[in-house]
This record gives sequence, structure tokens and C-alpha cells, in this order.
Amino acid sequence: MPHSPRLHDSQLLVTEGGTGHRLRSGPQHRRNHLNAHHPPGSLAAMKRRSRIEMTESERRAFLATARVATLTSIGADGYPHSVAMWYVDDGDDLVFATYRRSQKIKNLERNPRAAALVEDGTAYGELRGVAVAADAELVRDPVVAGDVMVGLAERYAGFDRSAAAPEAIELIRARGLKRVVIRLHPVQITTWDHAKLGGAY
Repeated sequence: MPHSPRLHDSQLLVTEGGTGHRLRSGPQHRRNHLNAHHPPGSLAAMKRRSRIEMTESERRAFLATARVATLTSIGADGYPHSVAMWYVDDGDDLVFATYRRSQKIKNLERNPRAAALVEDGTAYGELRGVAVAADAELVRDPVVAGDVMVGLAERYAGFDRSAAAPEAIELIRARGLKRVVIRLHPVQITTWDHAKLGGAY
């Protein structure tokens, strides 16, 4: 799938679970309880955050199997606008396709700053997630949009491009004609996997 040049490694900041807890925090009493034992910035808190950070391979594996990303842009009124989206992961980038006149496209035309959150887990010790702060690139190429639509069909609908008839592939690619691709170029990545705490939290 054609894509834009990536950020150099020196421009990509990968952090760990401390910031992630703020994005994926529980009730206030839980945060207060945690902070009472490990005040933010303390050595204990820093060690704890480093324990729950995903490795690069863990992060990529998680994003390859997770199902839904919450994509956030900034509306004209300055408030966040968050929507659940299907996505394709391409290296460090998250790639989406949406209708040209959607609110998220209008927001990103005005302000390309965006964020995405991919998470799972129910109990506190199961929580895992990746939070991305990014610069959004809008790609208005129907060929690229068609590629993304095929990628989404493979990921979410079990479509097998290698076994499909050319007509079936073109039918899916045609859905890209009315869509714009959103490619998130990360400037900061935060990860957490509470299972690494082993129940000690």
C-alpha cells in the first residue's frame, strides 16, 4: 500500500504507562489510592511505569490483533471529537478511511493534531493499551483509499485478496472513491499492560 515517508526514529517519542494511566484511568478513588502509594515522579512510580510498558514487538502484536481505535480530533469549538474507528496498522502509523465530508475530516483540515487510543481488558489487572499523539495526514488519492478499504476488509471481514476474483477486489476498492485516508504519524506513543504487574498494584 503506498504511504508517506515516516518520521525518523529521532522524532518519535515512545513513553510508558504513566501517561497511559491518565488516558485510560479508572475512578478517581483508584487514582488517589495509587498516588498515595506511589506519588507521581517518585522512583517507585517510575519503576512501576517501566514494568507495565510494552516492548515494540508487544505493541505491534497488540495493534495487529486489536479491533477498534478511538480517533480524536479537535472541533471548531476547541473541544475533542472522539469516534470509534476500524484501522489498519502500518509500521508505527495507524491508517483510517472515512467519508470526505465527515466531521473528523473537517476537524483535521483545520487542525492536524490528533490522538488515537486502542485498548482492551475489563479488570484492572487485564488493562492493556496504546495511546498515540500524532500529526494527521489526509490522503485524497482514490487508489490509496482503495488499498485501505481492501486492507480493512481483510482485517475485519476475513476477505482473502489472494483467493478473491478480480471483480470482488475492485468492488471493495471502489468504496474508496468517496473516502479520504487519515494516516497518523506518531510524535508520542504511550503503552501499558497491567498484566505485567502480576496482581501487585
